[in-house]
Amino acid sequence: MMIAIMAVYLSLLFALFWLGIIRFNAFWKVSPLIVLLILNLGLFIPI
Repeated sequence: MMIAIMAVYLSLLFALFWLGIIRFNAFWKVSPLIVLLILNLGLFIPI
């Protein structure tokens, strides 16, 4: 489930970049790591 959510996030991020809605700055380059950390905390701590 975590891999699927991460894949959707990365494809959405790529699509927004490709359409020119966002520009790649330091935040967008680090955001997959932030999302991965949030997914790890949100999906594995409740177990």
